[in-house]
Amino acid sequence: MTSSLTRHEWITLTGIAEWSGCFDDMLGFMEEISALGSADVGLSQGERDVFIKTCKSVTGNLRGSRRTLCALAIWGTNNPASATRNLSRLYTANITCRLDRFCRLVLEHVTQCLLPSSTNRMRK
Repeated sequence: MTSSLTRHEWITLTGIAEWSGCFDDMLGFMEEISALGSADVGLSQGERDVFIKTCKSVTGNLRGSRRTLCALAIWGTNNPASATRNLSRLYTANITCRLDRFCRLVLEHVTQCLLPSSTNRMRK
């Protein structure tokens, strides 16, 4: 992607990524939107809605994957030598790390981009 896109085009791409189920791309597009604005501008109501949808989509997808993998690991306990159990545990750890990384990115985004702009607006 090129970073010469407008803010509106990034929002549109975020919607397209949501429709196609590319939730990691949604996150990347929201990061681009945040990079375009300063702490004084913040996100519009529509952009905040897209940000919330992005967060819900990514976390919901990862949490669903993690639940499925945990169930698979439990299912694999019936066979202690099961390669499936070991692989599902490894992949569960991978999904857990991705979920943790995403949550940290969201918290960082909120504290660096959204909170300062809302505080600046309240002061004005």
